[in-house]
Amino acid sequence: MKFITLVMLLAIAQQLGAQSADVIWDDSLHVYERKLVVVGDSLLHSKSQFTRQESAKQLIRWFRHALLLPGSYSYPFDSLTYMSKLRPSDNAFRLFSWVLRLDGNRFRYFGVIHLNTPAGDIIHPLFDRSVDELPQAKDGLADSVPQMANLVYDNNNWQGMLYFKMGWVHKKSGFLGLKKSKYYMLLGWDGNNNISHKKIVDVLYFDGEIPVFGAPIIALEDGSVVNRMILEYNAQAVVTLKWHEGQGAISFDDLVPPNPKNEGDYFTYIPSGRYNYLHWNKRVWTFKKDVFDTLDKELMEAQ
Repeated sequence: MKFITLVMLLAIAQQLGAQSADVIWDDSLHVYERKLVVVGDSLLHSKSQFTRQESAKQLIRWFRHALLLPGSYSYPFDSLTYMSKLRPSDNAFRLFSWVLRLDGNRFRYFGVIHLNTPAGDIIHPLFDRSVDELPQAKDGLADSVPQMANLVYDNNNWQGMLYFKMGWVHKKSGFLGLKKSKYYMLLGWDGNNNISHKKIVDVLYFDGEIPVFGAPIIALEDGSVVNRMILEYNAQAVVTLKWHEGQGAISFDDLVPPNPKNEGDYFTYIPSGRYNYLHWNKRVWTFKKDVFDTLDKELMEAQ
C-alpha cells in the first residue's frame, strides 16, 4: 500500500514538474515577446537610422533566442504587429518577415522560416542580398539590375520582401501526372525606392529541409515562363495583389503607362481600372486578362 502511494506521489510530482517547466518556458516566451515589442517600436519609429539599425540587430538576437525555446512553434507572438507571420494550411512551417526603413526611402528586409519536423524545430534565417535597384526602364537601365524574375536562391541569398499572404499548390508531373510536388505561393511587397514599388508573386519549395525560392511555374502574358512574377509600378499608386483561396487564382491590377511614350518605363505604371489574374492548371500558373470577364466562366467550366 505504501509502495502504491509512493508511486502515485512520484507520478503527481512528475506531472507537476512538467507543468511547471511548461509554465517557465511559456513565461520566458512572454518575456521575450515584451522585449521584442519594445525594440520593434524603436525599429519602426526612431528618427535616427543608426538607432533603427541597432534595434534591428537586437531584434534578430532576441527573436532567435525566443524561437529556440520549447513551445515556440505554437506560440503566436500576437503582440509583434510590425512583423508578418504566415503559416500554410498544412502547418509545415511558419514564415516571419519584417522591414527596416533606411534613410532615402530605402529598405532592408529580414525573415525567418521556422520548420516543424518530427526530429524537432529547424530555423532558417533569411539573409537579404538584394541591392538598391534602379527603376525598370526600356532605355537599358534595367540591364544593370539582376533579373529578379528568373533568379533561384536559398535562404542565404534571399531577395528581400515583406510577405503578406501565403497559399500552396500541387504540381502534377511524370507519367499521367502521378508525381506531385508542393509549391508554396507567397505574395510580397518590396518598397524598392522612392520612385517605384513592387508587388511580387514568389514561389517557395523545400529541397529536403532547405528552402528554395523560385520555380519555373508562372507563364506570363507574352508566353515566357518565369520563377516569380513582379509587378513594378509608380510609388504613388495603390496596387492590389490577392490570393483567391480554393479558386486556383491570384488576381492583380492591370498596370499601364500613363502615356504611350512611357511604354516599358515600369516606374511610371499605374492601375488601369481592370484586373488580370494567374490561373492554376495543375502544372503551371497561366496569365489571364480581365478577371471579372473570364474567371467565373473558367471556374464553372472546370467543375
